[in-house]
Order: sequence, then C-alpha cells, then structure tokens
Amino acid sequence: MASTPAVSSGVATVDVLAALPVPADLSDAQRDGHICVWGGESLTPATAIDLGPRRVDGEMASPRACKADVSRAAQEALYAHVKDIERCTGTETCGTCRGLYRVIRLGQR
Repeated sequence: MASTPAVSSGVATVDVLAALPVPADLSDAQRDGHICVWGGESLTPATAIDLGPRRVDGEMASPRACKADVSRAAQEALYAHVKDIERCTGTETCGTCRGLYRVIRLGQR
C-alpha cells in the first residue's frame, strides 16, 4: 500500500482519503482491497492507495483504489466542494481544498 504523507496544515491526507465516497455495491474483492473500487482492475501494493476502513452496506470494508481513480475522485470532490461550499475561502487558504490537492497529486505519482 502507498503510504500517506504527514500534514502540517489543512485536512490530513488520510482523512481526505477516508471521506472519498465509494460505491455501495462492492464485490468481496473490492471490499477486501484486492480490486479497485471504481475501475475494477487488480491492485498490487505498488499500485494501490488505501482508502481507509469504513462501513459499506453495514459491513466493514478495507477498500483500495488505483492511483488514477483516486486522483479523479479527489478532483471531483474538489470541484463539488468549491462549488457547493459558499464559505470555502478558495484553494489557497481552505484546508479541505489543500487536502484534496494533496490526494490529487498522490494519485499522479
């Protein structure tokens, strides 16, 4: 699994990853982190990003995703955040925006 870097300001990367929405209808392999929750491709420790443990359909899951899909999901979350949060202070000063930018870059490495 890819490690998540420490954070000195804004929302911690691990918290941003845990907040990304995953589909509710995951296969057992997706719940267990063997297959990307969005794209469905097989994952290895080198290609996977851990999204953090969470409940999916009332059961605990350990979803993971490929780097490209994590970056895409974070971009979508960033666009939704900036558009829907009227008090977002913008990408320079908003902790959520900074956290999402870090996750976007994490997926591009």
